[in-house]
Amino acid sequence: MIERAAHESALRERFNALREFHELFNERRVSDERAMAIVGAAFLDTLLEEILSEFMVDDGKEVAKLLAYDQPMGMFSNRITATYCLGLICKTVRDDLRIIARIRNRFAHELKATFDIEPVRRLCASLIESRINR
Repeated sequence: MIERAAHESALRERFNALREFHELFNERRVSDERAMAIVGAAFLDTLLEEILSEFMVDDGKEVAKLLAYDQPMGMFSNRITATYCLGLICKTVRDDLRIIARIRNRFAHELKATFDIEPVRRLCASLIESRINR
């Protein structure tokens, strides 16, 4: 019963995080493209961290060491690879997450990045194309 309660609590936390993300960019009408790109990728990164954490042994201290920022599974790109290699996400999701990581990096490292200019526009289009071509 405790395990079920913990699982329901974790689901509630994820739902609340998703609701906060939605409210930030939809209901508050935030139009900061840089924030959308970086916070959106950070949200997905956190979900991957939670997926990996749930999959691993029940030893939070050791798992936290592995998932810490400066450790093997501490970065978004490494978490994408790990969740894919462990069979926790499919190839299509892996590919989309890698594109999102590239978009995030453009916004994080280029002052003039927007969704309207290349290569960000092309990267976003490739996300849409992958949905159409399935």
